[in-house]
Amino acid sequence: MKESDVEGILHRHGYVFQEHATIYATIKPGVAAYQIGLKQTMFSNKEHLLHVNEKGIIILVLDEMSGTILEDSIVLLPLEDIQQVEIIPKSFAFRLVIRTKQEDLEYNIRKTTLGAPWHKHNLIYFLHAFGVSS
Repeated sequence: MKESDVEGILHRHGYVFQEHATIYATIKPGVAAYQIGLKQTMFSNKEHLLHVNEKGIIILVLDEMSGTILEDSIVLLPLEDIQQVEIIPKSFAFRLVIRTKQEDLEYNIRKTTLGAPWHKHNLIYFLHAFGVSS
């Protein structure tokens, strides 16, 4: 998937695209994911793209079979609902915890992703924005 594909989809849905602000992540299903609108997709489609902009974190669900974005499953986690973002370094990945007013959303973020060379580059910006060294 190209980053320009993400940009086009975000624009079609009225969101502002930010450079170096999109990363791949794997959700850990939980109550918060259900409450923000991910519902059953958190079980069947665990791969997501997270895009950070001035409105919050936009969650783009990926189809497990084709790898394409499910445009009817795009969710905005508004900035005002986010209380804290915590990134915990692991051996081959990072654990991302997004603390919201409802519950905590948890993701695993791999350091590299096949088919998306921009992920590794954007991950450096993402980590730096939240004060984590890669």
